[in-house]
Amino acid sequence: MIQALSADFAALEEFSVAVLRDSRLPSLHPDPCQVTVVDSAEAEQLALRRLASQADWTLLIAPETEGALLQRARLVEAAGGRLLSPSPECVQITANKHATAQHFQQHGIPAPQGVFIESPADWPRQIAFPCILKDRKSTRLNSSHRT
Repeated sequence: MIQALSADFAALEEFSVAVLRDSRLPSLHPDPCQVTVVDSAEAEQLALRRLASQADWTLLIAPETEGALLQRARLVEAAGGRLLSPSPECVQITANKHATAQHFQQHGIPAPQGVFIESPADWPRQIAFPCILKDRKSTRLNSSHRT
């Protein structure tokens, strides 16, 4: 994704593109991109703060797991940056599929009915098939970011 997006933006004459790259990963960016290589979480945060505060827009690509995308979105806004990607509020809702469905339903947007199951004892007696069972552990935010 980063390769395609950076190439698309770099091809536009009116844009200059700055990207962060984990030192463990190969370079995937076209020549016109300004690449900042980071080798630690602290270096990434410092570079992201600096670049976001200087950029017109910041587009984030990060996993939803463990709140990584949410943390970076908040960091960009705290640094005075503007997000081209979704806001922290949107990331926080959409990182949890059950919360997303509830949010849609509360705002009159059709969404599948969801049931949050804490334990096997909570399993509904009547359930309509087909159904999807999704483990929240893969997208769980740490406790300081829960709603």
